[in-house]
Order: sequence, then structure tokens, then C-alpha cells
Amino acid sequence: MTTYNDDLHELTASEYCDDVVKKGLSIEFDVALDLVETSKNIPHLGSAVKLFQVGAYIYEFKRYYEKLANFLKHALEIPLEERQKFIKSWNPTMRSKAAEYIISVLSTAEDTDKAEVLGLLYKARLLNEIGDEMLLRLTSIVNRIYIRDLRLIDVNPNTVCQDDDNIISNFTACGMIADQTGMWHNNELRRDDNGSFACHFNRAGETLYNILKKAGWYN
Repeated sequence: MTTYNDDLHELTASEYCDDVVKKGLSIEFDVALDLVETSKNIPHLGSAVKLFQVGAYIYEFKRYYEKLANFLKHALEIPLEERQKFIKSWNPTMRSKAAEYIISVLSTAEDTDKAEVLGLLYKARLLNEIGDEMLLRLTSIVNRIYIRDLRLIDVNPNTVCQDDDNIISNFTACGMIADQTGMWHNNELRRDDNGSFACHFNRAGETLYNILKKAGWYN
């Protein structure tokens, strides 16, 4: 039985994915509503509309389509045949679970930056660089994090150093930080020798950072 969740993967594995990304990155508001109707009848492009209908109201279509395009654009860096092969081999239960969660987070993402980060995680899964559980864990982190904090990370070599304790608190709350018990002294965050707050990523935090770094997201 085909579900809305299947549409995300069907769209990724179709030759229409490139068209969806191009339209989504350049869509104008005055044509957004026309696209809702016309896209329904185009094979696989209709998937974008159905995904939208799950996640947003009609007047938010333009914004949702932009987020969907930013999510999918990095998947296009993988040859179509490789995408199709992986998605076909993906465990159906985990594939559906991943799509369900991604669609939910994508629909509530506050900006296209977060959608792009989700897309980089999806690309890493399509390349089999991370497993299903890590994909779900990192999606959960991205869902909760204040995305601008990710761009302020300074890792030297695996230590997060920041002057703002709000950033460290954000990373900790999202589940990215290890050795939390050693971070505090007299109910205050410890500082390193340079006066910055210092802590270490756990495996999830390190994996997220490495995916973004490899993709040039920090440049």
C-alpha cells in the first residue's frame, strides 16, 4: 500500500526531483497556487504536493515548497541510479519511519537553513554513511536546535569552545554533548584556560558536525 511517506522516497528516486528543486528554489508567490493544481497531475511531481498537504495549509505552500527544494537539492548530488538502488534496498519499515519523521520535522522547520541540514542528513543516509538510528537521532537534534548556533561552532580538535553559555546549553539540551557532569562547577559552566566554555561532542554531535563540515556548510 502506498502512503504519503513513500512519496518522499519516490520523489528522491525519480527523474522529476531535479525539476522540483529548481522550481522550489525560484518559486514566486503568485504562481504558487497554480502549481498546487498543475503539479497534482505530473508523475512524481505530484508527490511534492501530497507531502505539502500533509505538512502545511494551502497558503503556506510556497514556503513549504522552498523547504522541500532545499531538503532535496543535496540528494541530487548522488546519481539517480544510486538513489534508486539504495531506496529500493532500504528496509521498508525503517524507510517509512524515517520519511514520516523527516516530513514532520520539515513541515515545522522555521527556515530553509534547517531544511538544508535535514537534506544533508538524508544524503548521508542515501550514501549509507550513517544508519537508520543515527538518521533519526540527528533529525531529532536538528528539530530542536537553534540553527544559528550550529554556524558558530569552533572545534579544536573535538572540543566545542564558545563564549556564550546559551550555545552550550542549547547543544546540551539537544543531546549533542558528552561529559556533562564535568562541565559544571558551583552551578556554573566551567571555563577553559582561554575563558571560553568548553565541552566535548558525543558521537551524535560529532557525526552531525562532520556531515556539515564535509558538505562545506560552514563555509
